[in-house]
Amino acid sequence: MDRRILIGGGVLLVGLVVLILILSPWGSEQPDPGADLPGGVETAVKGMLSSMTGVPVEEIDVVSAQEKEWSDACLGLAEQDEMCAQVVTPGYEVTARAQGQNYVVRASGDGSAVRMKE
Repeated sequence: MDRRILIGGGVLLVGLVVLILILSPWGSEQPDPGADLPGGVETAVKGMLSSMTGVPVEEIDVVSAQEKEWSDACLGLAEQDEMCAQVVTPGYEVTARAQGQNYVVRASGDGSAVRMKE
């Protein structure tokens, strides 16, 4: 077998691995997943979790946030015997981390209503 083919194939393989590493998320800083989350919503979510867990707000991180539309003013999480306005309520489903524990929280679009999904 021609030695040039083996060396060329090795260089090609190394180049391919380097390209994969450059294009992959490993070792690169990822954008803040909560960057599009309105400040009032982030503040409300972190405040609620801080009150619930005792973890300072500064130590709570937003892991992800998705825009959602809830079927009622209780963000789809009405408690037993609770009356909720039956109106489509835009908001966010936020996953936040406090001391290594993930919490899923629902919030209205302006952060005025915040509820935790059990």
